Amino acid sequence: GVSLTGFALAYACTRGMKWLAKRDMHRALRTALSGAGHATALLIVTLALTIAFGFLSLGPVLEPLQYEIPRFFMIVAMTLVVLSMIEVAATVAEVRAGNDAYDRMLITTLQRVARVTVIGLVIMFILQVIFAVNVGTVFIGFGVVALALSLAAQDTVKNVFGAVSIFMNRPFVVGDWIIFKGENYELCGVVDDIELQATKVTDLSGTQI
Repeated sequence: GVSLTGFALAYACTRGMKWLAKRDMHRALRTALSGAGHATALLIVTLALTIAFGFLSLGPVLEPLQYEIPRFFMIVAMTLVVLSMIEVAATVAEVRAGNDAYDRMLITTLQRVARVTVIGLVIMFILQVIFAVNVGTVFIGFGVVALALSLAAQDTVKNVFGAVSIFMNRPFVVGDWIIFKGENYELCGVVDDIELQATKVTDLSGTQI
């Protein structure tokens, strides 16, 4: 009963936040409400599960998980709050940037890097605290794998440095028409997006390259 009540309240909270977000308001506020709705719903579910698990008498195998599962959901909820704050900050920055294509492109890139960084830190925290995994050992293992794959990933590394060069030198920005030569052809198109690994261009026929 406690769990079902929590899920019902979480669903009502999410629907209410979405309804408010659809109203005529600032874009940053809509983004904040949407993110806050999911985070608040998860917090309500976590609280309900914590109370519900308190009524259970678990055996020696499951007893250690009695409060680890709610704590896991709590960490995920706080992560959603942080990601929502990143979205709001990026939205406000885009509004202030106006029509400056370079600033908007830079904001989008920083937003993506911030999201990946937060998610990576949360995953490491969950592995270390909840699952008692030695993160240092995991990093050593990843280092060995990365060293083994370094030769195969040369093109990827080149693409990343190429993206950094584009951001620094600004030969073009999102929305520009460009002409560039491939190995056996010449292509004309508009720049749709500039990522760390690839630049997306839509040619005159509407095909995205």
